[in-house]
Amino acid sequence: MKHLAEKFKKNQHMRLAKFTLNMKLNLFAYGILFLFTLLIIYLILSLVSFCNSYNQIVKNITEANQYNLDFKEDVDYVMYRMIVGVANSDEIEAKTGLKSPYVVIDEARQDFKRLLNITTGDGNKDRIETILKSLTTLEKRVREIDDTVKETGHYDQNMVLLENNIRILTELTQEEIQKYIYYEADNMDIVRKQLEKKEQQALSISILSLILVVGITSVSSVGISNSVSKPIQKLCQTTELVAKGDFNTRAEDSSGNEISMLNSSFNSMIGQIGNLIEHIKETSYEKSTLN
Repeated sequence: MKHLAEKFKKNQHMRLAKFTLNMKLNLFAYGILFLFTLLIIYLILSLVSFCNSYNQIVKNITEANQYNLDFKEDVDYVMYRMIVGVANSDEIEAKTGLKSPYVVIDEARQDFKRLLNITTGDGNKDRIETILKSLTTLEKRVREIDDTVKETGHYDQNMVLLENNIRILTELTQEEIQKYIYYEADNMDIVRKQLEKKEQQALSISILSLILVVGITSVSSVGISNSVSKPIQKLCQTTELVAKGDFNTRAEDSSGNEISMLNSSFNSMIGQIGNLIEHIKETSYEKSTLN
């Protein structure tokens, strides 16, 4: 088992050694770039997500606030004008320029149905459901007055219905709208706190990433440095042997990178010098024997 482990480690080392120095530096640079790219993408997506949530809440509050300011007043007033002006819903716009109460209620219903689909909090969804039910009931009470407003003898009855039904229902609807706005504003504070928490997480991740990059840089620098310095040291040792006259020695040529090319060229040079010296020796010997 130990033999297999050593063999595997040796094979892995040989595979890594086959990478050129330029390839090692490129892999190192791309690795760091990839890590920081992931971090930046994470931060951007988090920021976009919270900005979208925040903006959506602001839009919800703005739209609901329009009905908080105008809905009760509009419905109460148009119903009052219908009763005192003896005009039904079909005639009220032509006579007074006011929208029919059915139109006002239907516009509110459509807007709150849309808010129901985009509101995220369960509590506020329930409040919108309550608002929609109130609008349905309000529409029925409006119809009761609308059906009798043209008939004589119903003025006092309709004024009572206006006071006890219409105004109470619009008051209840307005209260639910105000609650919706309040809790949506509270959700803004929740989103803000979540964003602050994400900022802390992003800071922690950035620090950890920096530590990781420093660690990887240190290890990689040592590895790349050793992949260059050790073969050069061996080459220097071989050069010293050659300087002492040992032309049979050779530099190791197994790394497969730029140092390998240098070793190969050095070995070729030693071989040529060795052959030249042998040729000179043979020539000198032949001359000495002739003399």
